[in-house]
Amino acid sequence: MVDPASHRAHRENLNEIIEFQTRPYAESPQFLKEKYLNEGLSASQIAAYCRCSKTFILTRLRKFGIERRYGHTRQVPFGEKLIKSGAIIPYAKELKIAEQIVKMRKEGKSFNQIAQYFSNGKTRRPR
Repeated sequence: MVDPASHRAHRENLNEIIEFQTRPYAESPQFLKEKYLNEGLSASQIAAYCRCSKTFILTRLRKFGIERRYGHTRQVPFGEKLIKSGAIIPYAKELKIAEQIVKMRKEGKSFNQIAQYFSNGKTRRPR
């Protein structure tokens, strides 16, 4: 077992040797605008560069009012679809399924029963 005091001392020594500059970059709206909007880097790529989490970068984008771009890699919410122009529009087939799920829940069906209904192979997925 590692002695906590020696582990802490070793870690502090490493921090002196290696300068970790994680958040100062990500705290700058100008830096995020440059990387995200001008250079086209993804939140994941910026996070790797800054040595922080993708969630932290996304939070900062929102905090600084930097509008997120939605490319082909984005997970579009159920009931909506991304068209070539980049706009998100309602997707009637998925909305119909969502309405079915709500109706089945109101009828007292469990989530497991609903999942089995949609997984039986008779119901076609819209995507």
